[in-house]
Amino acid sequence: MGHFVQAFVGDKAVLGRIQTEFRESSVIELPQGLALLPMTEPLFDAVPETDEALVEAKGFQFLTPKIIQVLVRFSEGTRIGYFETDYFGGAGDQGAVLARDGSIVWGPKMGDDSINEILRAMAVEKADNADEFAAIGLGRFRSNQDWISAS
Repeated sequence: MGHFVQAFVGDKAVLGRIQTEFRESSVIELPQGLALLPMTEPLFDAVPETDEALVEAKGFQFLTPKIIQVLVRFSEGTRIGYFETDYFGGAGDQGAVLARDGSIVWGPKMGDDSINEILRAMAVEKADNADEFAAIGLGRFRSNQDWISAS
């Protein structure tokens, strides 16, 4: 079975503002004061297009200039990450980007530890024998729809 998740991660109130503005998806609480906002096709479609490419994001499905603009805009005074996973049978890839105070401060980058890197930058603490990804429960569900259904 595949593991395909694309989502914003950050403060619940900030992700709630994104969800309220675009009226799609669901904000899901995570441990350590974070929340998840799955990137659904309706959410992606609700964000207005932009021609302004602040950074180049190769290898991502939804991380286009308009989503980067959302990250930058909503990161004023906080940090917001965005990540994508694409795994099937243990093989695949992941990528992430982090915005803080209105700027992209890390990535976008594809690679095995990219999600943990942005989570470390967001002060996520590892649990015993678990990386940051596992410490906040990101492995609980394997798709955006599973996350939304469980919320």
